[in-house]
Amino acid sequence: MRARVSASGRFGLPAIIVSHPDGNVGPSGVGSPGEADFPDAKCMSLMTPRQPASACPGAQQMEPRMEPSTPKEPRTRRAVKREALFTFGAALGLAGLLVGGYLWLWPGSGGDAGAPGAARGERAARAVPVVVAEIEYSDFVDRIEALGTAGANESVTLTAKVSDQVSAIHFTDGMLVEAGDVLVELASDENAAQLAQARASLDEAEKAYRRILDLEQRGTSTRAQLDSALARRNVAQAQVEAIEARLADRIVRAPFSGVLGLRMVSLGTLMRPGDVITTLDDISRIKVDFSLPEKFLTAVEPGQLIEAKAAAYAGETFRGEVTAVDTRVDPVTRAATVRAEIPNEDRRLKPGMLMMLEVLSNQRRSMTLPEVAVYPVADQNYVWVVENGRAKRRAVETGGRRPGLVEILAGVAEGEKVIVEGVNRVQENRAVEILNAAEDSAEKTAGLGSEGAALTP
Repeated sequence: MRARVSASGRFGLPAIIVSHPDGNVGPSGVGSPGEADFPDAKCMSLMTPRQPASACPGAQQMEPRMEPSTPKEPRTRRAVKREALFTFGAALGLAGLLVGGYLWLWPGSGGDAGAPGAARGERAARAVPVVVAEIEYSDFVDRIEALGTAGANESVTLTAKVSDQVSAIHFTDGMLVEAGDVLVELASDENAAQLAQARASLDEAEKAYRRILDLEQRGTSTRAQLDSALARRNVAQAQVEAIEARLADRIVRAPFSGVLGLRMVSLGTLMRPGDVITTLDDISRIKVDFSLPEKFLTAVEPGQLIEAKAAAYAGETFRGEVTAVDTRVDPVTRAATVRAEIPNEDRRLKPGMLMMLEVLSNQRRSMTLPEVAVYPVADQNYVWVVENGRAKRRAVETGGRRPGLVEILAGVAEGEKVIVEGVNRVQENRAVEILNAAEDSAEKTAGLGSEGAALTP
C-alpha cells in the first residue's frame, strides 16, 4: 500500500491518495471511494506525514509528496451576464418597494379605498391647531444711529490776568455759583493806594472846574480857562477809571451761572497771566456734537427729536432735539457735524461723556406683525394668512423693525389673521384650527412652540 499528498482534495485542501495492494486507489477521508474497499481506510485517512507508521497496525511507511495545484478557471461570459441581471433585478425590486410604500403612506395619494386608506384621508383632513394674530397699526420711526460727545451749554477755564499773590478764595470744589460772584482775589494794596490818590485828584479838579464855571457865568473868567479846568477834571476821572480797571483784574468773578470744577490754587499762590484757577460749566443743558455721513443730511433738520444713552446710566434714555447742522461737510470724511441739546436740570450728564444717539426721522403709523409670523424664503418674506379656515401663503414687503415687531408695507390688509404659532406645520390650503385661549394652546399644541418659531430675515 502506498500514499501520496495531492491538492485535488475537497475545498482545495491536500488529500492523501492511498494505493492498496489490490489495486484500488482513492482519496482518504469520510465518504471517499477508498474507504469502502479497505478495512483499514479509517486508520489511513487519519494518517499524516508526521504520524508514525506504528499508529495504525499493519500500515506501511508512507512518504507524502506534494503535487502542484491547478489554477481556477475564469468565469464565463454567461455567468457574468447572469450575475449582472440578478443585481439589476434586485435594485429594480427595491425601488418599486420604496415607491409603493410612499404612495401608501402619503395622505390623499389615491391608495386603497379600504379602512387604512380612509384613516389616511381622515388624518389629511384633520385641522392643524395654530395661534393667530390680527394685523395692527403701530407707530414707527426711522432711527439714524451716531456717537457723540457731551459738552456743557457754556464752559470756561478761569485764569489770572495779572501777576500777584492770591489773597482770598471764595469758592469750593463743585460749588454752584451765580453770574458775578467773586471767586478769587489777588493782592491789590498798591492799586488801592493809587486809586485813593486818583480820586483825590479828581475831587480837586471837580471843584476847580465848578469855580471857573461860576466865574465864567458872571463874566469874570474866560472861556479858555473854563475849558482847561474841564480837561483837568476829565483826566483825573480817567485816571480813577484806569486804576479801578486794574483792581478789577485782580478780582476773579463768575462770568455766568454754573458749576465750578476743582480748585487749582491756594492762598498765597503766585499767579501769572494764564495760570488756571478752576473751571466753570453751565450744564443745565448739554450740547452733543456728532457726525453724520452726507447721505443722511436730507433726513436731519433742526427740531427733530433725538434719544441718547450713556454708559454711566444703563437702561436710561435722555431725550432732546437737533438744534443746528453745520454748513460745511468735511472733504476728508464726507461727514457733517450736527449739534443737539438735551435738558439736564438734575446735572447728571457731565461734559465729555460718550453719548450713543439715535436721530428720529420719518415718524409714521404702519401695519405691524410679530416677528415670528414672518419667515424668509430666498430673498422674499412670507406669512401664513387664514382664509375661510384654511392656510394661505402670502408674500409680504417688510420695513423697519423693533423688538418683537416688524413693519409690514404691503401684502396683507388690516384685520386679516396671520399665523404666529404653528407656522412650520401648515401647508398651502390646509385646514387649520384657531386657538385663542392660552389653555387651549397649551393642551392641543404641546411642543408647538419650537415648531412655530419662524426664522426672521
